[in-house]
Amino acid sequence: MLIDFDRYKHFPIHDSRLEIAYKLVNSCNIGDLLKICKTTRAGATTSLLVALLMLNQPFLVLEPTNKIIKETIIKNVAKHSKKNVQIIHVPSNKECIRNKLKIENNKALEALPYLFLPTDCGKDCKYYNECPVTQILRVERFDGIAMTYDKLLALKISSELYGNKTSIEILSKIENAIKFILLDEAHELMYDTISSLEKRNTHNRAFAENLYRKFKKINDMNYNPDFQILRLLILNYALLINEPDIKKIDDELLQMLRDDKRPTFQKHQSASIKNPRSRTVFHCAIKPKNEDDLISGDFCKNGFFIGELTENRCQEAYFNIYNQIIQLADYTKKFDITVEDLTALCDMLNLEIEENLSVHCQQKRKIKMIGDKRLEFWEEHTDLCAVDKNKIRMLQQFITTIQDKTSILVTSATFCSYDYSQLSHPEKTVREVLFGINGDPLNTNSKLTIFADTYTFSATGEYSVYNRREEIKQRCQDVMDIYGDDDCLIICANKEDSKLIKNLFEDTEYNPEITYYRASEVMGVESSKRVCILIGLAHKPGHAFDVMRGTANESQILKEESMHADVMQAASRVKDPAGLEPSIVFALGCREYDLNNVFKWGIGRDVHITQSGGKTVRKDIDVTISGDEIPQPNIKYLHDWQETLVESILCKESLYSYAKKLPLLSNVYGTFQAYQYKINSKSNLFDSFFGHQNVDTSIRNSDGSFTKPELITDELVSKHLSEKIELHFNSLQPDNSVNFVMFESFNEQDIHRLKIHLDSMEIPYVIEKLVPYVNISIRPDPLRVWILLEPVPASLANQFAKNLLKQAGFKVRGDKEIDFYPKKTKRNPRNKGARIRMPFGKGSKILVDGEFVDDFEELNFGNLILT
Repeated sequence: MLIDFDRYKHFPIHDSRLEIAYKLVNSCNIGDLLKICKTTRAGATTSLLVALLMLNQPFLVLEPTNKIIKETIIKNVAKHSKKNVQIIHVPSNKECIRNKLKIENNKALEALPYLFLPTDCGKDCKYYNECPVTQILRVERFDGIAMTYDKLLALKISSELYGNKTSIEILSKIENAIKFILLDEAHELMYDTISSLEKRNTHNRAFAENLYRKFKKINDMNYNPDFQILRLLILNYALLINEPDIKKIDDELLQMLRDDKRPTFQKHQSASIKNPRSRTVFHCAIKPKNEDDLISGDFCKNGFFIGELTENRCQEAYFNIYNQIIQLADYTKKFDITVEDLTALCDMLNLEIEENLSVHCQQKRKIKMIGDKRLEFWEEHTDLCAVDKNKIRMLQQFITTIQDKTSILVTSATFCSYDYSQLSHPEKTVREVLFGINGDPLNTNSKLTIFADTYTFSATGEYSVYNRREEIKQRCQDVMDIYGDDDCLIICANKEDSKLIKNLFEDTEYNPEITYYRASEVMGVESSKRVCILIGLAHKPGHAFDVMRGTANESQILKEESMHADVMQAASRVKDPAGLEPSIVFALGCREYDLNNVFKWGIGRDVHITQSGGKTVRKDIDVTISGDEIPQPNIKYLHDWQETLVESILCKESLYSYAKKLPLLSNVYGTFQAYQYKINSKSNLFDSFFGHQNVDTSIRNSDGSFTKPELITDELVSKHLSEKIELHFNSLQPDNSVNFVMFESFNEQDIHRLKIHLDSMEIPYVIEKLVPYVNISIRPDPLRVWILLEPVPASLANQFAKNLLKQAGFKVRGDKEIDFYPKKTKRNPRNKGARIRMPFGKGSKILVDGEFVDDFEELNFGNLILT
């Protein structure tokens, strides 16, 4: 059944994207998994959800963050769809009213990964009718449901393993109602969830002993609870980090880390090991619930659990221990218990439950300030890691359970090599398509221009962000001087760099938005800004992904893919989703080669890592697309920073835009004084140039010939201004002086470039377009820029014009982009100077406030005195 789009003309999103979305949705058979590749900010997610609303197909949309749900899903979809749309946001358990009240009383609870719902959560709770967590249970109907991937995981665990009634009811209502599942920003699924503790420097034996002493103080004061299980958890961790097998692997990895003869990217600094102390504490955490438990044989007389640690028993123990961590949060203001202690205990618990661990060794940069002196050094770190595969397993289980009655849409602008077919039932169809033509139906990438740099930042040394901070600051200021700080978004490599850059602007007049890659502000949300400054590519430590992948090559590929995805997603925030307004990115410390890889996306994208070089081995990255490719933004490299700024204005603005001035543009020739004033008509403008001059003029006849030269008269001027005749004049006065410089071109972009330089040096000028009554030429109309001078020798004006063109990057000899006058600097008997069509006459239009007009009431103008 085809949809009648005329019925939905009131939709603001009524454009090609909605029709594309409808066709994609309509092409899905029940059980299909459709992977939709698109460019960033293509409007695909909003269009797909609006199409589902139009078709009355209830949906579940999963997102990586609640911010995306609030700003993109709830706000945008409701704005672009029918009235009274009902999309239910199932929030984090921390949004439960009772949990929020607890957090208000104790901010330490906010730092915990999650909170459980109260055991009596449901209709008996006094907040049931107003709580956002139970909203989905209160409504009779809904159009869609939105939640994070982590929330779905929490619902699955709490319903299946803990039997939470509210979670069971929420999942049941979702499974029975939805017809489509949309997995948005699905590239985030390529990352495993990892819990880790750094055992060498931070969470070492001394840390464990100090934490244990804090608990002993609680126990000595007979507090209830006494947190016995948490004390055992700490002791077990202290024993774990000193296990001989773990120390042996640690030593081997450190030896490989210190081997300077082997390139870093060839090393795999992680090794798996069977957890020698897995679930040891769980036996103490499981308590008998009733008399039947006591006589079951699973418990000793003293209540110690000796039965089999089944999956349900392990989750019961996990629940009991985590509850003690939640209770411990009440003691953060006492006994020196810190938020860091709470999160460390959560990681200890995650290490405890896993049967296999990873030992991960790498070097991390450290910074130490001694007075005003900053010291940078590398420190060896060893992390004990637990990889949690539950998110993917639970998502796959959820999808396959309801796949016989739903269809699955998977969307992202940065799909990498991750295999999404593992989410689907093996017998179901998996298809991969682009979202419309080239995955960019409104051609938004053509409006984005990215300017590459000459070098890339390093972690330390001459090219580090810190050592280049003053240059970075100046370049950011240059950009903001042109475009304003309110239109600029500055994105840093990491959180640490963002603090450094914020400090640079702390006591200045500039107040830009400064953030970093993977911050919530640059992930899947809108931005009204159209200028971005990248300060380096996304920072990824050399061995950041060794725990997630089994070989060095696989880890390095994921590292590159992750960096590419983060930069592509973040830099694209300044794109206009409608594809109308140009946007620009200044990629400081980013080479053209790297940017071409970063912004290359499409179906069948693969990253290849090879090595080259002789004694010094270099890692080379190559991105290939085996299927349909999404067109890249414009990536430009200009060696000169000032030329980069000029080019950015040419890309973002037009000849008709208000003046954009380049900062610190040098004088092009000697010195000049500019006198500015206002002109109130075209005839007054003409008088400024010719009212006090003895000018030789000729009338151009219809056949192209010219009348005999004669001095200008009031009658000739009147006829010229009323467009009855077309006057031409001799450019040189009898004494070889002139009172003007004129530039002429058929290329609007060239005139715009010249205009930028004139505006920057505050040189008064007027731009004239000569429009014929009948245009039979395929060439554009000629454009002329007039500058009024106090009379000077033509040689001086000629040199001034040449230097101005050179400064603006134009040729002054041979095949010139812009012609200029005066060309001749001396009269001779046969040629009194170049004959030029007089301005402001027949077919002449003047650029005023961004528009070419026949006449005007006010124009900013002036004249120059050259010396």
